[in-house]
Amino acid sequence: MPTIQPRKNYDSAFCGNIPINFINTIQPYGVLMVLDKKDLKIIQVSENITDFLQLPVGDMLQKRLPEFLSTEQAASLQQELEQWSKKDRISLNLRLLKQPDNEPLDCAVTLHPAEHFFIVELQEIKQKELHLSFVQIYEQINSIMRVLKETDDVKAISQITVQEFKALSGFDKVMMYQFDEEWNGTVIAEAKEEGMDAYLDLRFPASDVPQQARNLYFKNPYRLIPDVEAAPAKLIPVLNPVTHSFTDLSSCNLRGVSRVHVEYLKNMKVASSMSMPVIVHNRLWGLISCHHRTPKLPAYEIRAAFELLSTVISAQIAAKERESKLKYKNEVDDVKLNILEQLYTESNIIHSFVANTDDFLKLFRIQGASLVLHDKIVSAGETPEDDQIKDLVKWLKRYQQEKIYMTHALPEVYEAGQYIKETASGLLALNISGTGEGYFLGYRPEVVHTVEWGGNPNEAIQFEGDGKTYHPRNSFNIWKETVRHTSYPWQEEEKEAADKLRSTLMEKMYKF
Repeated sequence: MPTIQPRKNYDSAFCGNIPINFINTIQPYGVLMVLDKKDLKIIQVSENITDFLQLPVGDMLQKRLPEFLSTEQAASLQQELEQWSKKDRISLNLRLLKQPDNEPLDCAVTLHPAEHFFIVELQEIKQKELHLSFVQIYEQINSIMRVLKETDDVKAISQITVQEFKALSGFDKVMMYQFDEEWNGTVIAEAKEEGMDAYLDLRFPASDVPQQARNLYFKNPYRLIPDVEAAPAKLIPVLNPVTHSFTDLSSCNLRGVSRVHVEYLKNMKVASSMSMPVIVHNRLWGLISCHHRTPKLPAYEIRAAFELLSTVISAQIAAKERESKLKYKNEVDDVKLNILEQLYTESNIIHSFVANTDDFLKLFRIQGASLVLHDKIVSAGETPEDDQIKDLVKWLKRYQQEKIYMTHALPEVYEAGQYIKETASGLLALNISGTGEGYFLGYRPEVVHTVEWGGNPNEAIQFEGDGKTYHPRNSFNIWKETVRHTSYPWQEEEKEAADKLRSTLMEKMYKF
């Protein structure tokens, strides 16, 4: 019997287990401090603090942060910290005083409250950034928001987004990257300069943005890497004096970059990057990804504008998806009501099914359906043979005992599914009896299609001879894969319709 060779999944098998939040280094475009919560004493600090405040690292430890602030600024900081329990993070501007001459240093400050300490990120605000026109940036944001509201679909929203982000930021390339149900990502929109590689419509494996990295987008408004060549700054001491372990940098924008990701960006011929999450219905729907061929540190105001815009875009995409679901619901409501009415008025469940087979097929966008009651099988449309259906029901009763089972790749989980792939690569199975003696089965045929990957997904990670040291792939050339044994995927709204139908069929089943 032939077997299907699954594609390697580095996301779950390897990349998803790497603790990237305990990397213990930061990117040197800012400074990080850890403060004791009781007295704001500095108990851990990044080694590049000397470049900012002109004091050796050893002299910084055990000093209090307010010692580097004016009386007014220290009072302002204290007031913000008193509200820490109400916020995940605190953002403010502070003017620190360099030693020994009290030379002012304007900084954008982000404080992250932990149980027994504060993590403080400091980034110098350049004088040229202070002169950026708030009104000008506001007008640009407002203009983008107006255009987005008038856009009809997700694809158009995505294309406008990448064009406007590129114009606002000056990045060489901006892409909209959408995840599928297996966390592979496809570039659905792109705006780029001449000479940049085109990735539009290419798919990238889940390991390119592994599980741990995806999770961190719920804690960070953006991920910025201004210079892949910049030497990371270590935290001193190495261990957090409170936890006696590495400090968890999950929520920090300055968090250091893993060696593998630096290598990955270099392989893409990228010197700097920035990405913002698109979160729809509390799920990471995709990323807005920006690349530049040379080091680039966007102004703090631009980063704040991006943070706001990514939230707006997430809301717009969520609204369009709701509209799409509502449209489907409206289209099938009449069909569903007709089915339910027939089921309630017809005394025989089989007669109801036979009389309304077209409606059943239309309701779930399927090519065939079967009603299995004890040893009796009634089918309509394009379906497997009765013996194959009986074997399928035996497998369902043994291995898939949930009330509603849906798959768009049946041959991958059911060995004999390879022989019914033409009619049943996709399966909807409703268990309509508590004993497993009744099933409604809906079938979707195989849809053979070609996927263009940005490099071979089976070579996303390359190990050296020691089996421990690894590298990302160094080729992003188009790699074509012919996908077989799959149907069009099932949608969430179809599951909702299936749940309602199952309840009604169960009522009829008990009367059968």
